Amino acid sequence: SRDPGPDLAAATLEVNPLTPDAAGQSIAELTAAHAQFIMDPAVFARAVQIETGALDLELNVPQLEWVIRDPATAADRLRAATHAELIPNTTMFRVYVTGPDPTTAATLANAVASAYERQCRHLFLADARGDLTTLTARKADLEKELASSMDAMRTAAMDATPPNIRQAITLDLETQRTLLADYDSQFATTTEQLAAVQTHGVRTPQVAALLAGHPVHNDLLTRQVKLAAKLQQFESIYEANHPAILRAKAQYDTVIEQIRALEATVVAGVQQQSQAKLDESNIMMSMLKSDIESNVAALAHADLTNAVLDHEEQRYRELSEALMQVEQDITMSQLAINSGWTVRMRFPATLPDQ
Repeated sequence: SRDPGPDLAAATLEVNPLTPDAAGQSIAELTAAHAQFIMDPAVFARAVQIETGALDLELNVPQLEWVIRDPATAADRLRAATHAELIPNTTMFRVYVTGPDPTTAATLANAVASAYERQCRHLFLADARGDLTTLTARKADLEKELASSMDAMRTAAMDATPPNIRQAITLDLETQRTLLADYDSQFATTTEQLAAVQTHGVRTPQVAALLAGHPVHNDLLTRQVKLAAKLQQFESIYEANHPAILRAKAQYDTVIEQIRALEATVVAGVQQQSQAKLDESNIMMSMLKSDIESNVAALAHADLTNAVLDHEEQRYRELSEALMQVEQDITMSQLAINSGWTVRMRFPATLPDQ
């Protein structure tokens, strides 16, 4: 900033740090804004009124002659002779006025500062009272919304699924899906085995293994071998229709029928067991699918209700923060109104004889 010269005077203005600002500006930004707003032409029109109204225009006042000579252009001329500068790291700024002499410059600098102070007081008090009314109404609305949000949050909390229950449902669902996969695999294997038994009978590995460990079947096979050997011996001795050959053939045929009957019984048993497994698998898979559907629905319901709870909790937090901010703004507005000023002349320009 420039140092005041013989024709340059400066009045220092201070911005009230308690002044609420709807635009969310910091106090430094607000101070900078005031340093620009002071150059409003209306300020200089008011400044001219302040000075000329305080003088007897019939008198010859050399210090103000250049202002009162042409009142219509005095405000514009005064504005052209004025500039404002911030004082770094403070809430103050200076308004400089260049005049024909130090006394005129100081008088006009104080007039400009006083005019801006009055304008800000008038506008600020009107705006601050209006803001306070708006903020008070907003606070009442927020308090109602907050109470409603609290009720909604409590309802959502009652409907929500606790985390441990949801975890239990998830684990149960995983177990059911594993069991269903096992039964499905068992069903496919048993179906293949049953088809093989129905097609190949005793030649299937499953039936052959059962017959191999069947004592009656093994005994019948032994008798078959012995009777076959006996029949072959008789056929080498007797005629084809000899009673001994006929008895041997009858015994042999009987053993063969017994073997086939036993094998048919074993095959039928294997088929029944396979079918029983298929029936069991079908029943279990049907039950598991039903349980899985129920648990999937339960998880979907849990996710929905928990999402509703999360939403209501977030809304409650936002409303609480908004209410807190409004209460802070109300406090700041009341403090600022009580202080009675938004911008004030902190240090008037010093007249030469002072």
